[in-house]
Amino acid sequence: MSLSIEGIAGFSGRRPWWTLLGWVGVLVIAAALTVTLVPDALDGEDGATQTLENEKASDLINERFGSLDPEPEPGDAEPTRFTQTEFVVVSSTSSVPGDQVFEQRIDEFSAALVAAQE
Repeated sequence: MSLSIEGIAGFSGRRPWWTLLGWVGVLVIAAALTVTLVPDALDGEDGATQTLENEKASDLINERFGSLDPEPEPGDAEPTRFTQTEFVVVSSTSSVPGDQVFEQRIDEFSAALVAAQE
């Protein structure tokens, strides 16, 4: 048998049960490797998954804006688990942060947001 498309197709056609058995063997080996290797790769102890991206983002938000989770009120049976918080990203193609026009638009937008909440 040569390792060409025609050779592989001919072998598969002449011996379908050996071909099927070979594929089952490949799948069993793949499943065994998945079960043994994947949990160690994703446990987060080292490598790229040591600190997950959502944890990094949460740490940056808490560092720059303070904790967004409210302190539990006295007498609350269970602290609030989720906080509704929105971040607004403002960008401009004609000005940059620090420009007077940009800062004026930000102030106007902030005032409109505060007014909308009331």
